[in-house]
Amino acid sequence: MGRHFRILVADRNPNVRELIQRELAMEGFEVEAARNGEEAARLVHGNSPPDLLILDPDLPYSGEVALLEKIQARRPPIPIVIHTFLAESSERGAGDGIQTYIEKNGNMDLLKDAVREMLARFYPERFSSVGEDAGEDL
Repeated sequence: MGRHFRILVADRNPNVRELIQRELAMEGFEVEAARNGEEAARLVHGNSPPDLLILDPDLPYSGEVALLEKIQARRPPIPIVIHTFLAESSERGAGDGIQTYIEKNGNMDLLKDAVREMLARFYPERFSSVGEDAGEDL
């Protein structure tokens, strides 16, 4: 299903990065990982940016501009799934259409659903053609 989409997982915890990478790769997504904010920013602003970013908001980053702000300034923008703890997500709200918040609780189904929803919303033509190619009903 996800063979036409590239996803960047940026998380400070190597175990979380590996789990998400493995789970999304099994869904057919091409997945890259970043262990810090500098690496994530370089990949997002590089020649071949991801279609979607899964971001740990506590990712180490030493840039002058906040990492999320730097990523959101990218044009064209990319959708972001902010993978965080419940208290953080409830304080920040539901997102602005370019980003969404998912509780970091180990439930990979919720995270995969959020990824699919963001891809379908942000890339409707590509998402539908992937479903048709795979014979799936979206």
